[in-house]
Amino acid sequence: MDRTRSVSLGLSVTFALLLSLVVACAAAPTPTPTSAPAPTKAPAAAPTKAAAAPTKAAAAPTKAAPAPTKAAAAPKPTAATVKIAVDPAGRASDAGYFIGDEKGYFKEQNIDLTVVGATQAPQMIQLLATGEVEIAGLSATPGLFNAVQRGIPMKIVADKASVPPGMGYIWLVVRKDLWDSGAIRKVEDLKGKNVAVPAGKAGAANHPELDIVMNTVGLTWKDVNIVDLGFADMNAAFAGKSVDAGFVMEPFLTMGIDQGLHVRWKGTDEIYPNHQVAVLIYSGKFAQERADVGKRFLLAYIKAYRDYNDAFVKKDPKAREEVISIMMKRTSLKQRDLYDKVVFSGLNPDAYVNAESIAQDQDWYAANGFLSQKVDLKDLIDNQFADYVVQTLGKYKR
Repeated sequence: MDRTRSVSLGLSVTFALLLSLVVACAAAPTPTPTSAPAPTKAPAAAPTKAAAAPTKAAAAPTKAAPAPTKAAAAPKPTAATVKIAVDPAGRASDAGYFIGDEKGYFKEQNIDLTVVGATQAPQMIQLLATGEVEIAGLSATPGLFNAVQRGIPMKIVADKASVPPGMGYIWLVVRKDLWDSGAIRKVEDLKGKNVAVPAGKAGAANHPELDIVMNTVGLTWKDVNIVDLGFADMNAAFAGKSVDAGFVMEPFLTMGIDQGLHVRWKGTDEIYPNHQVAVLIYSGKFAQERADVGKRFLLAYIKAYRDYNDAFVKKDPKAREEVISIMMKRTSLKQRDLYDKVVFSGLNPDAYVNAESIAQDQDWYAANGFLSQKVDLKDLIDNQFADYVVQTLGKYKR
């Protein structure tokens, strides 16, 4: 009986042990930490093999890489035609147009440009008003402000020419024979003289500059005889001695000096630093109804400005020769050697206009009888297009 009990007890113990093992196995989904030593035995093998899989997997994306690249690139913009007014003589301040055209920046934006020749601000304003052009570059002068007052919708969207220090591309010059004889050497010598000012009778960007000069000796712009001449006509007037002094713009400035017609006297960057001489204008309809095209146009235009700044502000030799080559082709200045003498205008590579300068000019025109009523510049200046350019390209690295 004891032996039987003993055997029975032994079987019970054995059965209990087996049962506990079964339970332990069933309840051990977390023996992972227990088996952790296994990787120690073959540490590199498993990771190495696992690493190989990503390498193979990476090969698939490499094969399929063109798809993501295409997806990342913006879809080709919708084709658009844009009508722009440009001076046929080709001004350096039109660099945004002709550099952008030559380098294919407008084509990148799928924009086809229709160019309409125009030289004077009143003509350009009329073209904008009738819809014959959608974009033009002109000065923020009484003609522009009065047109807005008459209900012609327009928007100032970008810089087209300014005079930061060292970039006075318009100079007050004196006829060479008068300078050489000493007849005109001081500001007071201008009193009663014939001074050429573009659009001088209606009020022009150079009007406030002339007044600033005359104010230095207690005189005003009214103390000279204003001769209303376009920039392209000034050198002929100096040659014919019908004007004594005047504001002359590049490239006519350098060409006239080279021909011995006049001498540089005062740069506009010295007279009125950072003056916003000219602006890029969109018709109100274009700015409102085709804003997307307007943004794409300005993006291409400002890419050209950045090439221009690389050439003439940063003075990068390669960019300089490339841009000069384009300018020789597209402007009236064809002589390579003169480009080493030309003073280039400021073109803001971040597009924005100098709103403070425009406000000061409007105040001056109103005070001097060229404006009966001022316009609200917050409505006239539209920065959405410049904002888009800077957001897309980033700020220009000076």
